[in-house]
Amino acid sequence: VLVDNELWDAAVLAIPAEDSAALVADIPTLGAKLAPFHRAPTAIVYLGYPEAAIPRAVDGFGFLTALGEELRVLGVVFESVVWPSRAPAGHVLLRCIFGGGRDPSAAALPDADLIAHATADVGKVLGATGTPTHTSVVRWRRGVAQYAVGHKDLVRAAVTAARTHRIVLAGADYRGPGVNDLCADADVIVDEVRSWG
Repeated sequence: VLVDNELWDAAVLAIPAEDSAALVADIPTLGAKLAPFHRAPTAIVYLGYPEAAIPRAVDGFGFLTALGEELRVLGVVFESVVWPSRAPAGHVLLRCIFGGGRDPSAAALPDADLIAHATADVGKVLGATGTPTHTSVVRWRRGVAQYAVGHKDLVRAAVTAARTHRIVLAGADYRGPGVNDLCADADVIVDEVRSWG
């Protein structure tokens, strides 16, 4: 199989489908099956606070914003609760998620605007007071896999086209976007590779 102008016996493409499509340009039938997959851009704003400034963020996982709420943040993960070593003792770290399919333009906002939105939204929902002691922004141009109506049919067609060329498709675009989904997907990938015998 020819992948990225190199000849291989077989390949596992564990990258976004949009990138995979470019690598298999010499296999137009497969490239066409990968073209419909899309990831929305995201921006992650990290905010650090002393625990006393935001006592509601020391227990639980975080929150998601429902459509129609007067917040721009899609959701907030209590990073230092989920992973305690992510903040110094006496502090909390929040991961504020912007963009996605609902608000893709938010991912392109300047850092200062994103931090201002995150600080305001965390203040509204969690009652955070004072100025964050830490702020940082990370952007993902291809962040959140988007699953449209008919997604399973698109996956089935892409997997079938890839299989005929001894290519396995792995990653969040296909069978689930979460870490747990990707771990479970490992069995599917391994079974396919074993079948090449």
